[in-house]
Amino acid sequence: MAESVEDEQARRTKQYLIQMAIRMVCFVGAVVALTNGQPIVGWALAGGAIVLPYTAVIFVNAPNRKQGSAEAYIAPQAATLPAAAAEAWPEDNPGPGTSSGTKHVVIDGDALIDDVKDEPVERK
Repeated sequence: MAESVEDEQARRTKQYLIQMAIRMVCFVGAVVALTNGQPIVGWALAGGAIVLPYTAVIFVNAPNRKQGSAEAYIAPQAATLPAAAAEAWPEDNPGPGTSSGTKHVVIDGDALIDDVKDEPVERK
């Protein structure tokens, strides 16, 4: 069962606050260690205090992997045209959008903007 939004936010807030409490302990420990002449321990704790905010955000925003496996998305069947639709416009009827009864022809080629004119095209 999926976790509710409120439960997820509460879990994430608790996890983040625990990590920030550890960061504060590292920060205070670093100050105490550095002032008492233990630089290695002090710098190690300072490094932890610096790195923990980044790791806390990464871990808190990571998906909860304890939940059950997610269901795979299955796309609905694509709608197909009935056979009658393919026969709706026989060869002698060009179909909607054409008034002359002639078939459309696609001409492959390039056109430049300067070649296009607002004049009617003469048919041969």
